[in-house]
Amino acid sequence: MKEAAMYRRLWLFIMVNAILYLSSTGFTEKYAKLLSKRLNLPAYSMKTTIPLDTDSEIIYLGWLKAGFVSGYKKAAKQYKIRAVLGVGMGENGSQLDNIRKVNQIPDEISVFSAQGGYAPERLKGLWRFILNMKFKSDIKRYEQIPNRTADEDAVLDMMKNGGDYVSEDGLTPLIDWYKSTVSDTNA
Repeated sequence: MKEAAMYRRLWLFIMVNAILYLSSTGFTEKYAKLLSKRLNLPAYSMKTTIPLDTDSEIIYLGWLKAGFVSGYKKAAKQYKIRAVLGVGMGENGSQLDNIRKVNQIPDEISVFSAQGGYAPERLKGLWRFILNMKFKSDIKRYEQIPNRTADEDAVLDMMKNGGDYVSEDGLTPLIDWYKSTVSDTNA
């Protein structure tokens, strides 16, 4: 932990150049555009040509699949990642330890998560099949829960009907981190 704190202090003198993201159904892209506007940084999709030097400092956003942040490994090989935001169906701020562990994200990189949504009509190929099968059994299980909580009802509704939960609230911890850690050097 002392090393992580030391890295964070040292990184106060480093600038973030851009936001880089990989989106599958559009929720991560929405967050990237919101973050770009709030931080006044350019946002680039991993699916396009990226006009950045390989030593550029970035904030990386990727959609979550079984805890893996899509595109993180590739981005980490090419750029200096300062923070990672995993976008998934879970609540804002959930799964942080798991995201760090599964993706082997070093302690000096800050990790965040935000709730995106579920759009079954936008899924392609194998992921569409896998999620449809998984959700069929999950829906049955959720429907059998007596006295479901509001959160459980929300998850059940998302699995049945899809939904878009992208909001600026999902970015608040990342924006606060940026303002407290990086913004003075980017001014």
